[in-house]
Amino acid sequence: MSLAGFDHVFASAVEMHLAEGLRIRVVPAVVTVLLKIIAYMEDPHRRSKDLQDIRVVLARYEAQSDRLFSDAVFDAELPDFEVASAFLLGLDLRALATNDDAKYVMNFLMYFLRQEDEGYFDDDDFSTKAFRDQIRALNRGFAGDRSGSRRHGAESDFQWQETAPPSLGERPVTAFANRQIIQT
Repeated sequence: MSLAGFDHVFASAVEMHLAEGLRIRVVPAVVTVLLKIIAYMEDPHRRSKDLQDIRVVLARYEAQSDRLFSDAVFDAELPDFEVASAFLLGLDLRALATNDDAKYVMNFLMYFLRQEDEGYFDDDDFSTKAFRDQIRALNRGFAGDRSGSRRHGAESDFQWQETAPPSLGERPVTAFANRQIIQT
């Protein structure tokens, strides 16, 4: 495992008060997702748990926030409000990511978007359909403008470009069941 993305752990940590005199520093969800994307892309067959965790955050990011009703979300004209969390996560990942981080995120997105283009997803599985919609929304947020995003770290001048993702094996992702990745 590389240390890619770890510069954000301490720079972005926020202090939480748990009880009188008890404070801890925690990493925001956007940083955790970035680290999980990097870990998954470096070793997808051993890091399938990271993909499960990413899926949970895609559905719940900023769920208790007014940002779900922000101009950025409405201006994006998303096909379904259910993917607004994934879109916001994409915006925040874009604001956080350095050039090196952005390459991992782009490869992650391209891998799953290509799986969809090549018809490897089960269209009848609701969980798979939801994941595909979330990946598309995450991609829109990450590729889009940064005006609706909070700034979490250093500015990135990364330019969106086609790069080939690392090889993730010959067997494509075909379905998700019980939050486990199934390959055939």
